[in-house]
Amino acid sequence: MIVDISSEAVERPAYLICKYGGYYRPNSQGYTGSAIVAGRYTQAEAKDITHPNGPKGPRDGMTYIHEDEVMDEDWQFHRAILHGQAERIEELEAENGILRTEKNADAEAIGALREEIDRFLEDRPFVIGWNDGFEHGVKEALRTLHEQWRENSAVKEAAILALIEGDTND
Repeated sequence: MIVDISSEAVERPAYLICKYGGYYRPNSQGYTGSAIVAGRYTQAEAKDITHPNGPKGPRDGMTYIHEDEVMDEDWQFHRAILHGQAERIEELEAENGILRTEKNADAEAIGALREEIDRFLEDRPFVIGWNDGFEHGVKEALRTLHEQWRENSAVKEAAILALIEGDTND
């Protein structure tokens, strides 16, 4: 059996159940005056709960409303915060992608340099004493390059952490 979980097939619970000015809590466990704390239900669940006596029977003062239609000021403020956080997450994910791409490019460049140095050393017959000195210089150059790469990566990582924590110099 194949189960369709596309956006058309799966409804996100987004309906609040209202009764005499209050909202049902999650799992229909009591009432709250806060749309933030209120439970969220699919439209089918909301219809079933608010029509306990059938589609034409008494509704016992119950209605349901989509969360986008809730006019409660606290809820509107809460949604604005959530929206801002979602936008920030998207920005950070994009920044993370860029930094990962740069890190991969840096790693590829270091690998290419190492291959080039290995080819250079294999192609050159040196006098033993001079070769040892040259090889030492190459190793020192590679160490310096590696340290610079690590420092640059640490700076990038610190910048990402600062962005995540909201610590910017704006």
